[in-house]
Amino acid sequence: MGIYRTKYKVEDKNTGEVTTRKSPYWAISWTDKKRVQHRETTRCTSKEEAREVLVEKLRAVRKTIHPFLKDDQKISFAKFAERFMAEYQGNRGDLTESSRTNYFVLLKKLKEHFGELNLGDINEIDVDAYVARRKQDTVRGLGKRKVSHFTINRELAVLRLMLNWAVEKGIIVDNPVKKRIARKKVFKEEPRSVIFTDDELRAILAAASEPWKSFLNVGINTGCRVSEIQGLRWDELDLKNKCIMLPKERTKGGKPREVELNKTMVDFFSKLKLQRQGGEFIFPSPVTGRPYSKSFSNTWKRLLKRAGIKKPVHFHDLRRTFITMAIGRGAGVKDVQEQVGHQDATTTLKNYAQAKKAGKRHVVDLVDVREPSGELVELTKKRG
Repeated sequence: MGIYRTKYKVEDKNTGEVTTRKSPYWAISWTDKKRVQHRETTRCTSKEEAREVLVEKLRAVRKTIHPFLKDDQKISFAKFAERFMAEYQGNRGDLTESSRTNYFVLLKKLKEHFGELNLGDINEIDVDAYVARRKQDTVRGLGKRKVSHFTINRELAVLRLMLNWAVEKGIIVDNPVKKRIARKKVFKEEPRSVIFTDDELRAILAAASEPWKSFLNVGINTGCRVSEIQGLRWDELDLKNKCIMLPKERTKGGKPREVELNKTMVDFFSKLKLQRQGGEFIFPSPVTGRPYSKSFSNTWKRLLKRAGIKKPVHFHDLRRTFITMAIGRGAGVKDVQEQVGHQDATTTLKNYAQAKKAGKRHVVDLVDVREPSGELVELTKKRG
């Protein structure tokens, strides 16, 4: 399936020279329900016009494959997106407020493109057109900066999730772009490897005021996710056993997790508990008394600026730093995995390549053989 321009050879009758030329018309190819491939040269001189012809061909094929789709099952992408947010997202108790906001933002862009298009008519060409348009889009408020590769991949992931859910609900028979999106990682994403140094961590803490200083301190010393720290309750804290007991409703994996506390954290929470007289949450909003429902990205950016840190970093990089430091200083990968709540140990190592680099550095430092005098030995050239 695709859009292309055919080439043909022309021979000069006088010189016999053969040249290759491109046809002025675009050609299209597609596969029917019997998996027979068809090719056709259109009378279109622009790729956009040929794309529209191909889309109609694919829609016709889809109707022959699923002729029993009833009118009442047809729904526009925009309307289905609202239902998806209300039912699918609304019934998921493990989603934080920030995650729901992210879904809303990602869906907004998808709705702008697919809008009134019938859900069952979306095909590979529509996805390709969406990706092509998003590659040219700029980030609002950031001048000519293009939309990141990461953002486009997340949008495609939401699209695939929506269409899979539509299949479960019987609205469409199958996801027509499931395989296409699964293999269409628009750009290869390398794991982030931004790790804070000890000096940078001290600078960030020095630049922060309360309650953010305490909030950051917990992130640095426990490796917890930002959402886990935001909703931290006093009844989840077990100072006697030096740990935090996170219930399954508040973890990403949907399983309860025990987070160990070091001496710094035990002392910190002990003092904080004496200062606070009652209350349900450890880091409540002074306005509502509830956890902060929104991310503090703007506060984080101001902190980085005051701390003099110019490299692009996120709060989540504190978690990466915790893991890298723990593994680099001799902690077992399995122990670190259980502390931070990864589903398996491969995730712990996969996303934190610098930890392994630090471990290798530790190996060579252990085997540091020098001359007895400690001086470097200069190798003299052999005289011929």
